[in-house]
Amino acid sequence: MSGITQFTKGLFEYDELSRAVDRNHLPMGVLGLSHIHKAHFIHSLCEEKKRRALIITPDENSATKLRDDLLSMGTAAALYPAGDFSFRPTQAHSRDYEQRRLGVLSSMAQQTVDVVVMSVEAALQLTIEPHILRRNTMVIEVGSEIPLDMIADDLVAAGYTRCELVEGRGQFAIRGGLIDIFPPSLEYPVRIELWGEEVDSIAYFETDTQRRTEQIGQVLITPATGILYESPESLIGIIETHKATLKGKGSVKAKALLDEDIEKIRNGIRIESLDRYMPLLGNGGSTIFEHAEGYMLIVCETSAVKTHAQASEKILLEDIKAMFEEGVLSKGMDRFAITFDELTSIYEKKHAIYFDNLPRGSFDTPVKNLVTVSARQLPPWTGQLTDLIEDVRPAISKDYRAVVFAGTEKAAKSLTQELQDEQVTAMYFPVVPKEFPAGCVSVINGSLSFGFEYNASKALVITYGSRQANLGSLRKIKKKNKKRLKKNQLLQRKNSLKS
Repeated sequence: MSGITQFTKGLFEYDELSRAVDRNHLPMGVLGLSHIHKAHFIHSLCEEKKRRALIITPDENSATKLRDDLLSMGTAAALYPAGDFSFRPTQAHSRDYEQRRLGVLSSMAQQTVDVVVMSVEAALQLTIEPHILRRNTMVIEVGSEIPLDMIADDLVAAGYTRCELVEGRGQFAIRGGLIDIFPPSLEYPVRIELWGEEVDSIAYFETDTQRRTEQIGQVLITPATGILYESPESLIGIIETHKATLKGKGSVKAKALLDEDIEKIRNGIRIESLDRYMPLLGNGGSTIFEHAEGYMLIVCETSAVKTHAQASEKILLEDIKAMFEEGVLSKGMDRFAITFDELTSIYEKKHAIYFDNLPRGSFDTPVKNLVTVSARQLPPWTGQLTDLIEDVRPAISKDYRAVVFAGTEKAAKSLTQELQDEQVTAMYFPVVPKEFPAGCVSVINGSLSFGFEYNASKALVITYGSRQANLGSLRKIKKKNKKRLKKNQLLQRKNSLKS
C-alpha cells in the first residue's frame, strides 16, 4: 500500500468499512465525508482490496473533480461522460462524448483502469453490450496481415471517419502503406506501416507534429461508435421491418423520415441520427454496469444523485414525447436510458456503498451498517511559507505525518529547501513512498482540490493552490498574486439540472 493509503490506518470508521467489504456486509452508509475524504477513501479502499470501483456522483462537474483528485493520489481513474444523443436527421452532431464513453468501456475490458467516475445521467444511459464491443474490437500485431482493400471499409463500418490527416479520436487515414488510426481507448493515435499486406511496425504518433514516438508490438482497434450494424443492407432491412409495424396517428410523419434515411443509406450517405435506431439494432441494451463485473459500487451524495436522476429522466421523457409528435421517434424506438427505479435495483444487486457528507434522511436502499467519520477538509495553501510553517510545526511536534502537495517538481524541491532553511524537518519524495515518516514534512509533486486531516491517524495533508499545478502550470510558490489558470478541460453538460 502507498503512504496515502496508510493514512486510513487507525480510523475506526474506515476499518468498519473495510470489514464490511471483506464480509460483503453491504449496503453500508458512510457519513461525514467531504469531497476530498471521499476521494481518499475510494483510493484507499481500491488499493487495499485490490478491487475496481464504479463511482456515481450527482453531475459531471463533481465527477470530473473527483476523477482528478483520484489521479493525483495515484489511482488509475477515468471519467465516463454522459452521452449526447442525436435523434433528429438534420441535427449536426459531434461524436466526442460517445467516443470517450467507448474509450472508457474498452479500458475496462482491458483492465487498464481501476476506478470509473460518472454522473448519474451517464450511469442511466444505455450503451453497447459487452459482447458486441469485444466482437468488434480488432487486434493488430506486428507480423500479422491486413488486406489494405478491406481495412478502410472495416473502419468506416466501425464508426471511423476517413481524413487526410488524423487529428482526433475516431479518425483514420491511409497513405500508401501507412495506416493512421485514433481509437477512442487510446491517448495517442497509432501509425501502422505495412510491407505489402504484412504489418512491419506499429507506433504511437503525435497529432500536432505527425511524428512517430513509441514503438509497440500490438494495438487494439475498438469501435468509434456504439451503433453498429452488419451492413447497409441489413440496416435498411431493420428499418423496413420497423416501418411496417407503424400504424395510427403520427405514422405518416415517422414513415416519411424513415424513408429519407433509407434513401441516404442506399446512396452511401452516413446518417447523423443513428442514435435513434439504438433500440432496433439491439446493441444498446446495456448500461455501464454490465461492463463492470466484480466492481464495487459507490454512490456519492445520494440525495443529490436522486434529484439529478429524476430531472434527467424528466428531460429525456419530454424530448422523446416531442420527437414522437415530429415523427422522429416512434414506438419501439423510445428506450435510451434506464429509470431511477431500475438504478436502485442495481444498487441492491451490487451492494452499494453510500458516501455522504451530511445525513439527509434514509438511503435509497436499506443499509446494514452506518458510520460517521470525524475529519477536516482544508482549503488549499496560498503559497505563504510562514502560513505553512504555522500549520505544520505543531503537527510534526506531535508526530503527525505531514504531507504537502507542492505542485511542480521544481516547486516541491524548492519548498523542501526553504522549510529546511527554516529549521523545519522536511524531505522531498519524487514518488509517493510506501509510508510517510512521522514528525516530518514530506513534500511531493502534484496537487489536490483540498487538503485534509485525520486526528485519529495523525495525518495532515496540505495542497498548494489548485490542481492546475499538477496539469503543467509553472507557477512558483512565492508568486502570491498570480491569477490561477481557469480549468478549461472540465466536461460541461447539464450540470444545473432542476427537478
